[in-house]
Amino acid sequence: RIEVNVTEAGDYFIGCQVQNVYFPDVSVECSYTPLQVMAPPILSPIIQIQSTDHDTVIENKVYNLECSAYGGKPNAFNFTISCGNIDLTQYGNILKSAVTFTRNMTGQNCTCTAQHITGCYENNTSTLKLNILYTAAIVYFNVTSSVIEKGNYAQLYCKADDGGNYICQANNGVDLNIYNKQVILFVRCPLQFSSDNNLKSFSLQEGNTFFYNFTIYGYPDPDKFTISKFNQGKNNVEVTMFSLETPFLSIELKIARLTHTDFDNYTLFIFQNGSQPLLFKFMISK
Repeated sequence: RIEVNVTEAGDYFIGCQVQNVYFPDVSVECSYTPLQVMAPPILSPIIQIQSTDHDTVIENKVYNLECSAYGGKPNAFNFTISCGNIDLTQYGNILKSAVTFTRNMTGQNCTCTAQHITGCYENNTSTLKLNILYTAAIVYFNVTSSVIEKGNYAQLYCKADDGGNYICQANNGVDLNIYNKQVILFVRCPLQFSSDNNLKSFSLQEGNTFFYNFTIYGYPDPDKFTISKFNQGKNNVEVTMFSLETPFLSIELKIARLTHTDFDNYTLFIFQNGSQPLLFKFMISK
């Protein structure tokens, strides 16, 4: 009985020598018999792209995808690569093929397997997770929220009221934390009312408080307010501007206590860089 360690795989010759205790100087040798000790490779098969361990590739570029195994007696055979929609098989002792990758293969595993005549190698597998780089595509949208794929960018055809805060959120399967980046967009445009503001009429009594506010938008912001009164006299209307969410502004008109001289027709001129003003007309009557 002969016991052979599998790490000693290789080609051997077995022979025997016969001696007699009474004639120690005389021996007889038999012929040598060749013996091949078979063993699979110690390490799993290796999968590589361009003969390196790099897993980052560019979409639609041609690469050599290789599956191989070293060691063992005899060599491993029947190599198989499974990589997304790519399935390759070759009976020889190495598998090499030119392939291209697409972006939908990002994060997928490419596996390499092989067989050995001993039947002791089929469960040995190596894996390579793909990372596909690809050029950006343009995503058109006219809404305030949109999902954009990694590497892409958004192109806005802006309207005046598209100004405001835009937030980019991103995460991936490796890092589930959501990261945010915010940018404020200003759309240069003339001042406009956010709703219909034709002539407004208010019926009040002396001693009442007059108060009214409305919303406008545009960029840049107003830089001057002027109120004209139909009948000459002191103008008691206070004008205050408050910033809302970009690009909207709130304009407030107030007279703390009405007197008889406050009942009149008014025009508010809202200037933007000294250009043609936005007009708001209103009337206070008894």
